[in-house]
Amino acid sequence: MNAIADCSVSENEVRTARPPARSLLHKTGWSTVATASLVIGRFGVTVFTARHLGPSGAGRLAYLLWIQEMVATVTGFGLQSCVTRFVADLTGRGAADEGQSLAAWLYVRYLALALAGGIGISLVAVQTWRPVADPVVWIALGIGLVAQAMGAFYTAYLAGRQEFDRIARMNAISSVALVAGAALGMLWWGTAGILLGYAAGSALPALASLRLLRRRSRVADVDRGRSRSCLQYAAYAWCAAIVSACVWSRIEVVFLERYWGSQEVAMFSIGLTLSALATQVPMLMSTALMPHFAESAARSGADRRTYASATRLLAALLFPLCLGTASLVPTLLPAVYGPAFRAAVPNAMVLTAFSALSLMSVGSALVYASGRAWFIAASGLAGAILSLAGCAAVIPIWGAWGASLSRSAVQTAMAILGTWYIHRHLGCPAPLRALAKILAASAMAALASYAVVTRFPTMAAMALAIPLAAVVYLVMLRLTHALDAGDAVSLRSASSRMPAMLAAPVSGLLEWLAI
Repeated sequence: MNAIADCSVSENEVRTARPPARSLLHKTGWSTVATASLVIGRFGVTVFTARHLGPSGAGRLAYLLWIQEMVATVTGFGLQSCVTRFVADLTGRGAADEGQSLAAWLYVRYLALALAGGIGISLVAVQTWRPVADPVVWIALGIGLVAQAMGAFYTAYLAGRQEFDRIARMNAISSVALVAGAALGMLWWGTAGILLGYAAGSALPALASLRLLRRRSRVADVDRGRSRSCLQYAAYAWCAAIVSACVWSRIEVVFLERYWGSQEVAMFSIGLTLSALATQVPMLMSTALMPHFAESAARSGADRRTYASATRLLAALLFPLCLGTASLVPTLLPAVYGPAFRAAVPNAMVLTAFSALSLMSVGSALVYASGRAWFIAASGLAGAILSLAGCAAVIPIWGAWGASLSRSAVQTAMAILGTWYIHRHLGCPAPLRALAKILAASAMAALASYAVVTRFPTMAAMALAIPLAAVVYLVMLRLTHALDAGDAVSLRSASSRMPAMLAAPVSGLLEWLAI
């Protein structure tokens, strides 16, 4: 993972020379910064819109955003994953110019599909067979879809080029635009204004993406064989994205809206929002993995060592955060969203605890980078069938609670299947013993914090519960020796980049854990 030294090149070769490979730690750091600000902004928008709209209004907004997400997935044709993977591959081969031409070639097609999707959603506002109550909402939804799709493609392109520092700067500005736009839009136009606020949050990367059209004249440079391989990969990634949306997205809201109404959608969606927040910090760190694996494969083959180490380190962050947040939900959720959402507590606890299965993002990145997107599509199809069957069986009876249980069971089955495939067919065994130790340490820490907030159900008690859980977790990590020497070296390398006042205590803590 050390940076590869620059090779001396002639002046004519400067533009096409292979760029130095940056360490995964460097990429991960910028990737984390890149998305953290936007995640915080979106969480803030979710909180103040839920308090302003109430359970029914918040459920309606969540349903509309899910429709937008699904239409974007369908019209995207997997081209976001495609541009990240192939641009990273070409960059790793020292053909950055070819990667830019390929990105432009893909963007022309992607933009046409995004515009078709946005227009399709907007036409709901003017259809006559079943007039809608608020046509402006659907127009705003269409505008938001196009803006977010354009921004997402450009972010995926920059990820393929390993330019996570640029993504970080754009997302910092986009976060401010999102919060300001949603707040002002909510005050002026209600739900339609909130949707336009989401569009404002994507305006900067969307406008920046138009730069790719400048290379339109060079799309002829794209090799026909490469374009065919690219589209084949995109088709698999597209199928995988659609079926994965049934397993990992919010397909449950369709059944909840149909059988229970918007309020039950809100009870389920609030739980998903909290569970997503618990996973964000660790998951942001895994954003750089897919382009890293792809670039690594182009240079020297599959990065098995990184897979095992990244899985352990991600679990060391993900498990305690998910289980710990779940233990705090009975106090945290009503305090943040208000007493009207107290009924969402059981759903949120289950969803937050099982969100630790997001650990599979490391394996997914490896599978995608290895060109095995067909497996994601095939396994996702099986998961989608299970998810739809589970939703149809339990949601009409148990509502949001049934949706939470069904979702958790299906995701567990998918995680087991994915781990088996990576071990059997990619030759990358998961560090199961270390994962079991980390899970046990996290469970003990979560029990400690849950005991505190149950005995003293106030926000002030969290000031005691959180540090107590942290101490229990660290002690258990040391006693079980869950992290190996290689992990300790990686963590020490990370701590060396911290400010001096933080580096010393963090380094000391790592030394203590590694004993």
